[in-house]
Amino acid sequence: VALISRQHSEASKSRHESDKKLHDFADLVLDTGAPVGDAMTTIDGMDTPVSPGSTIGGCMIINALKAEVAHRLVKAGQPPKVLSAAAVVGNERATELFEAAYDEHARRLAKLYENIGND
Repeated sequence: VALISRQHSEASKSRHESDKKLHDFADLVLDTGAPVGDAMTTIDGMDTPVSPGSTIGGCMIINALKAEVAHRLVKAGQPPKVLSAAAVVGNERATELFEAAYDEHARRLAKLYENIGND
């Protein structure tokens, strides 16, 4: 999966020896919609634009993917562990959610590192 600005990619020259670009290697390409050069705002007195659009587009795409994955996991009977603000779920529930997510993270890290130093 490649997350790119299609416009910027098409306007750019490949630096890879095969002359291929990232989207040529991807099975799925997600376009941030950012313009060539990425910057989206011109300011009087500046000779270059500012404010990268890839940040906005990329965050939007990633958060939409997270929502879709959560939806599919719930439908499959495997709701994901997520964090939520106390203002939404209350202090006690927010703490429970945080601790559950942290415990899951610690469990996964422990499994990842369980054999380090056992050589």
